[in-house]
Amino acid sequence: MKIINFFLVLLLGVSNAVASELEDMAKEDQKARSGKINWKVLVLEDAARRTRVKEILASNQNLTANEYTAAALMMQNGTELADYQAAFELSRKALELDPNHGLARWLTCANEDRILLRTGKPQVWATHIKTKMNPENTYLIYDLYDFDRNAKSDLQRAYCGLKSLKEMDNRLMKMATMPNTRDQYVYWKTGVMNSKMDTYKMMAFFALLVVCIICLYKIYRKRKLRRQITKTLDL
Repeated sequence: MKIINFFLVLLLGVSNAVASELEDMAKEDQKARSGKINWKVLVLEDAARRTRVKEILASNQNLTANEYTAAALMMQNGTELADYQAAFELSRKALELDPNHGLARWLTCANEDRILLRTGKPQVWATHIKTKMNPENTYLIYDLYDFDRNAKSDLQRAYCGLKSLKEMDNRLMKMATMPNTRDQYVYWKTGVMNSKMDTYKMMAFFALLVVCIICLYKIYRKRKLRRQITKTLDL
């Protein structure tokens, strides 16, 4: 019995280690996508992570919803249709274990869109955007890939944690006024203006205000000096 318990503990330890590895890899995946991205390096890192995910899935099918979700998160970064299909199935497995898993819901919808777009069909959830030139041809703006607006209701979209069609349209309109694509992307994801951009605007405002105050002060000094000269001449 002690020997059996030992092997059970050993197997559970290996399973937990694998699970921990998947979640740690997913954190690394997201960290690599924050800040300035070196795409050449990221592509290689993504490929290595997908290879490891496949090895883990082949050796361990007793995963939790979080672990299946972590695996889906990394598989979706592939370049092949099979990668998107794998991510879709993994997120569905996560939802079988935890129907309320928010990220798994979003990944299911996002990868359904990926599969549709890759097979030449319009997306149905509007999870994928691309850049194009604005109407004035002065800077790049984000817009949706081919999208079937009538495929899903706002209630269905809410299930996946997605914006309503009206809110989505409003965000795209607001984004079209932002010259910086990074600011646009932040607003698309969060609905909040990039704080750094707001800081720059505030700094520019105060700089302009200081310049105006200096100019007004110079004008005041010149006028005061003229009045003094005029008084002196009158005397």
